[in-house]
Amino acid sequence: MKKCCLLLIAVLAGAAGCATGALAPAASSEPKLSATGFGSLTFGDTLAETEKKVGESARGVDGNARCGYVEFASLPGLRLTVKEGIVIRADAGQGVRNSLGVNLGDTVDSVVYLYPNVRTLRLPNTFGDSLMVFDDPGGKNAIVLHAAGNKIIGIWAGLNSALGSTKGCP
Repeated sequence: MKKCCLLLIAVLAGAAGCATGALAPAASSEPKLSATGFGSLTFGDTLAETEKKVGESARGVDGNARCGYVEFASLPGLRLTVKEGIVIRADAGQGVRNSLGVNLGDTVDSVVYLYPNVRTLRLPNTFGDSLMVFDDPGGKNAIVLHAAGNKIIGIWAGLNSALGSTKGCP
């Protein structure tokens, strides 16, 4: 009798575990901003290549200008910096997902808890603003969080040469 009860408990526990696993949310296929791009978009591509990938023309400042900003209607909240025809950076607005899982308005403390080894740079000529930099393993790109006080107020990613400032274009 004792063995039967133990077996029944084990079976019920296993079934409960399976049921719990079945309720787990499916992985999202929604594009995310990462150090190397956004979805199929890649930093370092030409604006023409990016327009082809998105399937629409960019709107905004002329992408062939020395430096300017463009947006796509199908990518709300994402502003791309284009320098001499090359997409070098993307700034994320509210609601744009990223590979770090960090949102605008999150606390610096929560980011440091998740990523204790984050590289932090102080911004000169500010009242304590800093940049939290997450370098891509290849060393060519990064994703950056702009912090003011204990809040994340900006998120951008791209080629390292375009990331050291709060603005994409000088």
